Amino acid sequence: MKAIINKIKNKFKTFLKRNLIFLIPTLIYDKIYKIPMSKLRKMQIDTILIDLDNTLVPWHKKDLPKEIEDYLHTLKDNG
Repeated sequence: MKAIINKIKNKFKTFLKRNLIFLIPTLIYDKIYKIPMSKLRKMQIDTILIDLDNTLVPWHKKDLPKEIEDYLHTLKDNG
């Protein structure tokens, strides 16, 4: 039984080592709308994950600030 548990632990550790890299930010800016689109294109970034921890909009708010909304529309419009 202990051998099976150790095998599962080792597989889980390997899985984490291979996949945690995807959760590390590629770019960090103090304001999302300061990220230049040219930088995203140069890095061939076609997907961004934002506001996973309510940094753009507090959890109790529903509306985006105008600057962020405009930036997100610009991103979408430019592919």
